[in-house]
Amino acid sequence: MIEIRDSESGEVRLVVDADTLEGQALVGVRLEGDDFTGIPMPRVSFNYSYLRNVRFCGAQMQNAEFRSASLIAVHLEEADLSQADFYEARLLSCRLNRCNLSGANLQYTRLSDVDLRQANLRNANLNMAKIAGNLEGADLTGADLRGADLTDAEIGGAVFDGAKLANARIVGAKLKPVHAKLVSQVNRQKQRSKPVPEGKKSWWRFWS
Repeated sequence: MIEIRDSESGEVRLVVDADTLEGQALVGVRLEGDDFTGIPMPRVSFNYSYLRNVRFCGAQMQNAEFRSASLIAVHLEEADLSQADFYEARLLSCRLNRCNLSGANLQYTRLSDVDLRQANLRNANLNMAKIAGNLEGADLTGADLRGADLTDAEIGGAVFDGAKLANARIVGAKLKPVHAKLVSQVNRQKQRSKPVPEGKKSWWRFWS
């Protein structure tokens, strides 16, 4: 049996009749102030749940599910959320610095005032996501950012090597001079994605 306690008072808030939270379906629950620190819970499901001031610091949550969930002021620092599913979730004022989100699905996710400093977002799916917050030093190598909105994000020192950036909104983001190259990379991908009108040759073909 696992007891989930309030992070401040120590009061038991939730009792799960199991030896582990691995694969547990906690769908549609409402949790405020609960502390899951140190509890392994890979493949746990919090789909459609409301989580406020919940602590998952350093938690092992590989393949966890948060589809259409609302997370407010949730602590996920240094948590392993590799391959986690946040499809259409809403994250407000959450701390995800140094967490592992490699391969995670954040498609259509709304992230507002989030701390993603030095987070691992390698190969994550951020297609059509809206991110407002701190991404300084984050690793987005190979991430899918097509159609994503980063205009309210701080991306100084973030790594975008091999990222898919077609139609991403970067202009207006808090850029440092080194990221001017990133904006040009977005523009190049947009140009490559435009189809050549029928009956017209690309300019480089006139000489072939």
